[in-house]
Amino acid sequence: MSEEYIFVLCIIFMVVVVPMVLIMTKKKAPLDEKTSTADYDRIHQLSLKAEDLVDRVQNLEAILDAETPDWRKKYDTK
Repeated sequence: MSEEYIFVLCIIFMVVVVPMVLIMTKKKAPLDEKTSTADYDRIHQLSLKAEDLVDRVQNLEAILDAETPDWRKKYDTK
């Protein structure tokens, strides 16, 4: 009975899981090929903007720390 059960599980695995994995890996490759130079430039611009925003948040936190030292206790949820 257990051998039949294992055989059925192997068949299901090969019919369902393996094709899904193959389909998912095939879909990834064309995305890399379709990425243009303009896309990479846009990603770079967004990355720089994100770094600027991180700097701004750090500056604002430093100002808040100097003016209101207990502000983190009120807003931290950790």
